[in-house]
Amino acid sequence: MRAISMAATLTATLAMACSGTSPTDAGGYDPHPNNDADLTPPLVAPVDQWTWVEVPGMVCGDGSPTGVGLKLAARTDEVVVLLNGGGACWDAQTCFELRTAASIDTPFGAAEFAALQPNLDAYPLTSRGAGNPYQNASFVFVPYCTGDLHAGHATTQYTTAGGPRTVHHAGQTNLDALWPRLRATRPAASRVLLAGISAGGYGAMLQQDRLHMAWLAPTLDVLSDSSHPIDPVPARWDAMRAAWDLDVPLASQCPACATGFGGWPAYLRQYRRPDARWALLMNTRDQTIATYFGVTQAELATRTLAIRDGMIPGTGQAAFVIDAASHVLTATNPAPTTSGGVQLGDWMRQFADHSGPWATVGP
Repeated sequence: MRAISMAATLTATLAMACSGTSPTDAGGYDPHPNNDADLTPPLVAPVDQWTWVEVPGMVCGDGSPTGVGLKLAARTDEVVVLLNGGGACWDAQTCFELRTAASIDTPFGAAEFAALQPNLDAYPLTSRGAGNPYQNASFVFVPYCTGDLHAGHATTQYTTAGGPRTVHHAGQTNLDALWPRLRATRPAASRVLLAGISAGGYGAMLQQDRLHMAWLAPTLDVLSDSSHPIDPVPARWDAMRAAWDLDVPLASQCPACATGFGGWPAYLRQYRRPDARWALLMNTRDQTIATYFGVTQAELATRTLAIRDGMIPGTGQAAFVIDAASHVLTATNPAPTTSGGVQLGDWMRQFADHSGPWATVGP
């Protein structure tokens, strides 16, 4: 695990804008993603047609190459990047016995994307429907096959009953390969939404600064659906960060980030960019999140309401909270999505419209 400094990140961003270089730490891992779009080819796909594009440098947990689904638009320069969800795994038992992470030892390529494509056409944030505030944007679908919340950069060997098994927890590495390609594809992007579902929502929270460093210019908003920023039980957190080589902020900037994700909302409030927004959608007693993080539903509800209370006007953050045990709010056929008298669709439009009011709602 390596510590990352927000102050150093911002300084490095300015330096890279001038020099085009990217420093590497002693361990060989590049802490700052490439932002030189002039040296990176764009992703090529027909306009308004979902297309699978393999991206060099992106791999699944089994080491097979992967890529992204693209639906480019000529209407605007806005871009929506959707990080898919699908659980997580951090040891031999969770990866290969309980199989708590999707596609951890299977490929994700053109065939897998084709099977998923109809869902994307119906999904609220990647549809051309009138109810989507981003209906005219270019859409980018990032599959999830690394089991690490899109945040790892480790190749980890696990000992199983059948012998050693290797997993490429390469979620962050994959995104670092993708960001400059997207910037080259839409260099004039005026606004980018980085959205994620469940595990993808954690990835959106954790990777937003690396995306900003790689793209530099656009307004960047983040949406995390059913990705409660809480601390797992200590042993589970230790196993996660060791298996994935998970980056965390420096202790001097975020002491609470050393024990899990609970410190991230305050950390992002402190170092947020003035024009940035982060939307967090949560069910108070989400059974899926409670199970993965090793807490009771009652404990999760208490922590969820505390997160809600910290997301006040003027912080660039707001939460849409429902008192329920289900998982994922932005579904194709969603469960009840009214909270505090506000419809989720209306709240999402307020989130997308930076000129209008937008605030936390919930029980």
